[in-house]
Amino acid sequence: MLVNGGVGTLWKTPGGTTVTADVLSGASREFFRSRLAEQGMNVTLSTTNWCGAGYPAPGIPQLTPSRWLGADGTVTIPGQGISYGRDVRPCDQKAEVTYAHKNGWVNNSGADAGIVKALPGKGGRTYIVAMFSNLGYQYVDSNRPAAGAENVWFTVRLAKLGKVIDEYEKRRSG
Repeated sequence: MLVNGGVGTLWKTPGGTTVTADVLSGASREFFRSRLAEQGMNVTLSTTNWCGAGYPAPGIPQLTPSRWLGADGTVTIPGQGISYGRDVRPCDQKAEVTYAHKNGWVNNSGADAGIVKALPGKGGRTYIVAMFSNLGYQYVDSNRPAAGAENVWFTVRLAKLGKVIDEYEKRRSG
């Protein structure tokens, strides 16, 4: 809520002090949002890095940040040595939102949290989503394909959850 620039009192500290978005300067909020918007590991609530694959299921229909796209439309995270090998341009053409987020995972937990904003003419929704789970990469799906899904670190249910949340928010914003 701070990064998104929430309106009014966002919460009160244990000592009773009100917290507003003014805790961060506009420049700080923009800097933080810009870094979150460059996330290349769209692997939890959004799964656009596997555009068109049968597995995992589609999640939040986000526009993939161009920073990670190769000339062939595939996402590669050089510092991590991860290449997803799927052309994301068809999904980007169908994208409905931007998703400025950060995910994290270890063997027994996973998380994804961020700010979702509709692209112009795509449903008008803006919302914050946060998911924390005890389903880390040791709990991948038993039906996960043997090849082509090596970088799928979560159960497909989390991507499905992202899609359901986004569809709900799209209907709600109406």
